[in-house]
Order: sequence, then C-alpha cells, then structure tokens
Amino acid sequence: MNALPVLGAPLHWPPALLALTAIAVTPGIHLLASPLLEGRKVTWRDDYAAVLIGDPLLALAAGLGASMSQPGGPRGWPASWIAGCAWIAGGWTFGWWQSRHEFAANRYTRGQILSPTKLWHQFIVYPLLGYWVTAAEWSGLGAAGTPAHRFQATVVIACTATWAVLAWDAIRHPKPGHGTLDPTRLHKIFSRQ
Repeated sequence: MNALPVLGAPLHWPPALLALTAIAVTPGIHLLASPLLEGRKVTWRDDYAAVLIGDPLLALAAGLGASMSQPGGPRGWPASWIAGCAWIAGGWTFGWWQSRHEFAANRYTRGQILSPTKLWHQFIVYPLLGYWVTAAEWSGLGAAGTPAHRFQATVVIACTATWAVLAWDAIRHPKPGHGTLDPTRLHKIFSRQ
C-alpha cells in the first residue's frame, strides 16, 4: 500500500466510510469537545459556517472522489506516503503559524489558542483532512471519464468551491469559534472513571 500507514488507511476504505470518518474528524470532534471540555454551546452566531457546513461538504467531496477512484481507492502522488508526510508537516507548520498570528492580532486569547477545539483544528484537521480530501479529489477527478463520473466531479468541485467561499468568509468575518478549556469539566469526566 503506497498510502501513509494508519493515517492514509481511510483512503482505501469504502467511500462512504471515508466520508463519515472525515465528518467525525470535523465537525464531529468540534461538536463534542466544545460542550464537554470547554463548556461552550456550538451556535451559528459563534461558530464558523466553514466548519459546520464546509467541512461536511469536503467530506462528501472526498467520498465522491474516492468512489470515482475505485477499486482500491485513491492512488498516485496525492495518495502517496510522501504527500501524506508533506500534508502533516505543512498542516502542522500552518497550524502553528496561524495560531501565533491570530494570538498576535488579538483575534483569540491564549486560552482560546490552547483550547481543545482550536488545537484539534490546527494540528489534526488541517493535515488529516488536507491529505484525505486532496488525495481523494485529485485521484477521482483524474478518473472522471464516464457521464456519471463527470456529474460526480461537478459535485466534488461544487462542494470544494462552497467550502472555499465559506473559509474566505471566515477569514474576513472573525467569530469566537473556540472556548477555553474548563478544568472543572475535565476533572468531572476523569472522576467518573
């Protein structure tokens, strides 16, 4: 298998399972960690549409891209272990840079920068979803030869473009987006064990 072991494995799962796994990564973890660890309710007013709508659209695009790449899932350079390693290194670097930039610009407090949802997004979502979505989409779009695949390719492009518009809007219109770790909630979770 030429994919990055473990992290690249979902690329070779059934396309629906890849999409569901991507949705679990985001916004799934965000929706769970915000109330459980930060004591913050996820709302349309405070959270980004790029996460709540855009990320599930990217998951759908990844699933559709992977289905066009079947059998065997995405292949070629975008699905290689080298590309996976590059996405991890690039995602971590970008996540670190963005966090420092947002803190220096007073967009987020130190507590928000170090919150579970922010750390998850910066250091797990960026590299992992970047790898999965890129590998699945490039491989799938490259295989789009039949009319059915051309329709799927159109949906993949539309989903990705919608996410890009929502991400651009998020950059231009900052929202709280992240709470701070609530140690009392963490203590309650571990004391019930």
